[in-house]
Amino acid sequence: MVMEIGFGMGETTASIAAAHPELSFLAVEVFEAGIGSLAMHLARLNLTNVRIVEHDAVEVVRDMLRPESLAGVHIFFPDPWPKARHHKRRLVAPAFIDSLSGRLRHGGIVHCATDCSTTRSR
Repeated sequence: MVMEIGFGMGETTASIAAAHPELSFLAVEVFEAGIGSLAMHLARLNLTNVRIVEHDAVEVVRDMLRPESLAGVHIFFPDPWPKARHHKRRLVAPAFIDSLSGRLRHGGIVHCATDCSTTRSR
């Protein structure tokens, strides 16, 4: 299983799932419009290898996934808040990465892309 955290409107998730029908995907998002959009993409493409979870990714990883249950994780552009006051809301932080690493199987891959120039607030 590959988990995608924060899939936005779901175009990329649907494309990746269509390109890899042999994989199961767990798509985690809190943005309702994005959830509906991904559901429409999945229906249009007749994809059955994606499950959607409407919940906070930190809690999903911490409370809902077994250790070593993930083959991979996609985290695309997770930190849109460059202001110092938003620092506590950043997903990519040591505590979350520690939790996430326990859910990855040996050899699992984290693919993370960001346009944030720094992970520290100034």
